[in-house]
Amino acid sequence: MHISSGCIYKFDYSKDSPIKEEKIPDFFGLYYSRSKIYAERPLDVLSKKYNILIVRIRIPLDGRPHPRNILTKLIKYKKVIDTSNSVTYLPDFIRALKHLIRIDAQGIYNLVNKGGLQYPDLLEVYKKYVPDFKYTVIKYRALNLVRSNLIMSTSKLKRSGFKVRNIKEVFDECVKNYLKY
Repeated sequence: MHISSGCIYKFDYSKDSPIKEEKIPDFFGLYYSRSKIYAERPLDVLSKKYNILIVRIRIPLDGRPHPRNILTKLIKYKKVIDTSNSVTYLPDFIRALKHLIRIDAQGIYNLVNKGGLQYPDLLEVYKKYVPDFKYTVIKYRALNLVRSNLIMSTSKLKRSGFKVRNIKEVFDECVKNYLKY
């Protein structure tokens, strides 16, 4: 099994559909993205003949504080962007991974929650439990950054028999658990 990333695509919100596993990676703008593409491509070819599972995650979200958790990062920022992105809620990731191993899946699977996370939506749920929390929303396009922002398809994972939750369904659960720590 190989854990990869969804940060390997260019995406135009105005015309692109959620990215399916079959799409050839096309975002080489960052070293991180290139390294993920170069690691994943040969494994994908080999997975046609050998039992290799490649799972793509995107922006980890969890109900526990951790420096890599997007919620931990967001609550430290005074300003957040307004762009929607696919997110992997880690409790759902673990369940999906167990499911894929149980059915002996091979090839590439997007292990993200359905839909897209707009950071202000998650922060509003956080603010519901921490009323003094304040932040400002800024337009992503105004920053002129080279980044891979995108929405990934969950249709293949759903077809495998796994119940994929919408990212918005996990916000309250995530924040409540996060605040217990």
